[in-house]
Amino acid sequence: MTDKDLVAWVTGASGGIGSAISIQLAKAGIKVAVCYHQNTLQADKVVQQCKEVGSDAASFALDVTKEEEVKQVFQAIHFSLGKPSILVHAAGHTEVGLFQDATIDQYNRMMDVHVKGAFLLSRIILPHLLQEKWGRIVLISSIWGSVGGATEVLYSTAKSALHGMAKALAKEVALSGITVNVVAPGAVDTELLKNQLTQEEKQQLAEEIPIGRLGIPEEIASMVGHLCEKKSSYVTGQVIQVNGGWY
Repeated sequence: MTDKDLVAWVTGASGGIGSAISIQLAKAGIKVAVCYHQNTLQADKVVQQCKEVGSDAASFALDVTKEEEVKQVFQAIHFSLGKPSILVHAAGHTEVGLFQDATIDQYNRMMDVHVKGAFLLSRIILPHLLQEKWGRIVLISSIWGSVGGATEVLYSTAKSALHGMAKALAKEVALSGITVNVVAPGAVDTELLKNQLTQEEKQQLAEEIPIGRLGIPEEIASMVGHLCEKKSSYVTGQVIQVNGGWY
C-alpha cells in the first residue's frame, strides 16, 4: 500500500486548519475527501488546491452530528475516491460566554459537533481499518482541552472529552495497526480567532506566548501529516500540543 493508495477523510476542511491539513495530506500523495458543513465555495477551492499539488480530491457536504449523513458520505467517498484509511476530525466551533449563562442548546451543539461527531466518524471507519490492519485517526482538539479556558467552559469540556476518547480507543485498536491521536493547537491565526479578538488583543495574546507569535494553520497541518505517515506507527494515544510553548 503506497501513499497514492490512501484516502483521507477530513472534516471541517473548509476552515483554516482543516484546509491546511487537506493540502498537507494531498502533498504527500494522499487522496482527500474534503468535508464541509456550509462553505461550499471554500471547500471547492481546497479541492482545487489539492489537485494542483498532484493528488485527487472531492468535496462532500456533511453534518457530522447526523448518523445517516455520516453513513451516506462514507459510501460516497468510497465510490468517488476509495475507502478512507485516514480520518482527521477538524470540524468544530466555539461559543464565548459565562458558564452560568450557557443554555442546554449550546451544550448540546458543542458536544454533538466535537464528541458525537468523533464517535460517529470513528465508528463507521473502524471496520475498514480493522480489516486492512492499518489506519490513522487524528482528532483536532485545543489547548483548552488540557488546561481549560475561562468563558469557554463548554468548548473546553468537549475538547477534553476527545482526549479521553483518543487515549482509550488507541489502546483498543493498537494491535490492529491503527493509531489514534489528538493534535491540540494553541492560538492559531485563523478566521475563527479574527472573529473573537481585535488586532490589539491578538498582539497582547502573542506576547504571552514564549515563541512570541500566533501559530499558523500550516504548522498544525504539519503535525497531522506526520502522524498520518506510515513511519509514525509507534505514536498512539497521545495528546500533542502545538502551542509555541504557551502551556
